[in-house]
Amino acid sequence: MKNGSHNSSYPNQVQTGLLPVARGLLNKPENVGDFGSDKNLAALAHAYLDAEIVGIKSPLTLKAKVQDLKKFLAFFQATNGHLNTTTWLPRDTKLFIEVLAREQYAAATSNRVLATLKSFVKWLASKGAVQLDPCRGVHEIQVMPSPPKWINDLDYHRLRKSADFLASRNVHAHSQGVRDRALLEVLNSSGLRIAEILNLRASQLHGRCLRQVLCKGNRVRDVLITKEAAGLLHDYLTQRLAGAGFLFLNRDGEQLSRNGAANALNKIAAQASVSLPDEEKIRLHPHRLRHRHAKKARDRMGDIFAQKRLGHTSGRYLERYTRLSEKEEEEIIETL
Repeated sequence: MKNGSHNSSYPNQVQTGLLPVARGLLNKPENVGDFGSDKNLAALAHAYLDAEIVGIKSPLTLKAKVQDLKKFLAFFQATNGHLNTTTWLPRDTKLFIEVLAREQYAAATSNRVLATLKSFVKWLASKGAVQLDPCRGVHEIQVMPSPPKWINDLDYHRLRKSADFLASRNVHAHSQGVRDRALLEVLNSSGLRIAEILNLRASQLHGRCLRQVLCKGNRVRDVLITKEAAGLLHDYLTQRLAGAGFLFLNRDGEQLSRNGAANALNKIAAQASVSLPDEEKIRLHPHRLRHRHAKKARDRMGDIFAQKRLGHTSGRYLERYTRLSEKEEEEIIETL
């Protein structure tokens, strides 16, 4: 549930402190002393973001951590009447996580917020700003495995046909269909996140390889794509209008935005779903193609190859991309 739909009486108290706290985070607080004397949580949160996140992590990570810290600081101020770091105890953190659950935040969101707080606390401890770990004994909420999110082969066939159809309708320099078809295929064949693709420059395409791709965690790697994806990119690049150096551009010649990419994919999915009953209509989010790539890579070559294709340094996240559906598990069990 989104923030705007929260209506219980307790969080109404919390929200009263949100605006000044938000300002404290977004605008650097004045008169911040050294960490031995300054115990203002908002000031320390700003210093933490400046030292550990800004310019180091991705803009999306920064945005998420700012939102997480805003929620906690607003809660802490409303609950305690101040933002004194020395009074932050484990029971504060535990109650905060309980409030999030009461307000129907998803368990995954609550766990992300808790991870942000633990990272913040670790940094505070390194600066001598806290002596007692205020997150000690506060555990993540157990999350039930979500249904598989990948696009199956039949639906991807339908998406490809629709992309071909939309691309064939207009092939002039302003045509978005040719771009959108290339975007679909690159997402599917690279396994990259949408933000990583939208930040690519045209100069990074060398044959079938995307060179020096800046990935999550500021890791840089080369990523191979299929011959078909490379061909579609070539078709798009040779007919589009000149513009910014980014690989994917909007009709004004500027970098394609996340919303623009989402609209492009939704247009393809809508065309592919025209004749399908409501329960079979294709819901296409860019990350579902990353899930598809992961499953295909793991099924074909195993965990290590799938991990490499996704750019993960650990295999611990593979399950979220490759979990079997109940129907698939039933079919496998019948063959044992």
